[in-house]
Amino acid sequence: MEERYYLNDKLYLQNGITYLETNTKSIQIQKHNWHRYLSDIGWRKFPRKWITELNKRMINKQKNSLYGILSCPGDGDCLFHSIANALNESQGFMSYYTGKDIRKEISDSISKDTFEMIIECYRAMKDACDFHESWDPHKITDISQFKKCLCEGGHEYWGDSLLIQLISSHYDVNVLILSNEMGPYPMMTEYCYHKPTICLWFDDNHFELIGHFDGEKMISYFSLLPDEIKRLYNL
Repeated sequence: MEERYYLNDKLYLQNGITYLETNTKSIQIQKHNWHRYLSDIGWRKFPRKWITELNKRMINKQKNSLYGILSCPGDGDCLFHSIANALNESQGFMSYYTGKDIRKEISDSISKDTFEMIIECYRAMKDACDFHESWDPHKITDISQFKKCLCEGGHEYWGDSLLIQLISSHYDVNVLILSNEMGPYPMMTEYCYHKPTICLWFDDNHFELIGHFDGEKMISYFSLLPDEIKRLYNL
């Protein structure tokens, strides 16, 4: 039997199953009550609008929606925190990424050619008044400056479609984005069926991680994407 991995002082994972530890016994978290207990570690249920949209695409509808959103601090690193949480789950929490780790790894992965392509895109966006970061791409003259800006974190460089493409390429994952205002975002790269998928929630310039409770644990790194999400994107 596997050792327990504690998600907080009472919730733990063992053999891929989530339990609540009480003074007298351990209780397995179930589909009907996951939201009640996993809220203690930051998970909340999907907005009703999206529950309805996904239910329309389900063959077997659940009485209690199994989709959740993991709260994330609005410190300018929300995209990177969300990716880190999904990667930690994918490795059974045997390793631990932070948002800063993700920034550093993406920074290290950028080649000179990639830098030149990205900075030219940002400069064109700046000239078209469509650049929303606080730094000026025209003042970035070499790759080391750009990497420093990316690694610093916070609201200086919080993330956009180009960064998401870099994340998708570096970690070899699909990244899908849902929004309360705009619905499913257009995919930024072609969907690869053999790759795992990370789903993000985007609302008011803030990224959070989407998860699905499978009856035993919350999954946010999808080796197999739920059918209703596939239907939503016509995959």
